[in-house]
Amino acid sequence: MFIEKRKDELLKFIADHIKEKGYSPTYREMGDKFSLTPMRCHQIVHMLAEDGKITIDGDGIRNISIK
Repeated sequence: MFIEKRKDELLKFIADHIKEKGYSPTYREMGDKFSLTPMRCHQIVHMLAEDGKITIDGDGIRNISIK
């Protein structure tokens, strides 16, 4: 349950960041917002990709897009 809430919060943050700035946040920016490590943000972002809610384009930074 907690992870689902965290995934929803992170997805909204990513979408808002892209809408506002035109590019996705870094894992560090996500971590700073939610008091998580960049590695934990990476894990949650990949869960969102597995759920089909986002895409991750390549290995670079700021490479997340909303589906």
